[in-house]
Amino acid sequence: MSLVVGICAARHERVYRWSLGVSGLLYTIPTLAFLALLIPVVGLGRTNAIICMVAFSLMIMIRNVATGIREVPARRRRGGEGHGDERAARSCAGSSCRSRCRSSSPGCGSRPSP
Repeated sequence: MSLVVGICAARHERVYRWSLGVSGLLYTIPTLAFLALLIPVVGLGRTNAIICMVAFSLMIMIRNVATGIREVPARRRRGGEGHGDERAARSCAGSSCRSRCRSSSPGCGSRPSP
C-alpha cells in the first residue's frame, strides 16, 4: 500500500503533501490509544495489531519511496527515455528491469558468453 502511494506521491506534489499529512497524523497517535480505538471496529486479536503496524510504517515508507524516486538524477531519467524505455520500466530498478530490456542494447546488463 505504501509503495503505490509513495510512487504516486513522487509524481504529484499534492498527493505527497496529503499522504504525509495523513500518515503523520496516524504516526503521532500513541500505540496503546490506537489499539484501544480499533477494538470496537475490529476487536482484539492479530488484525488489530497488524492495522497498527501498517499505520505506523506508512509515513516512513511513503517518504522514503517518494524521496528515492525523486532523487534519481535527471541524466539517468533522460538516458532511460533515449534508450526507449517505457515509463513503467524507468520506474523500477534492478534485475526485473534488466530482464525486460533488449539483449542487443548497450548497457542492458547482459554479458557475452565466454
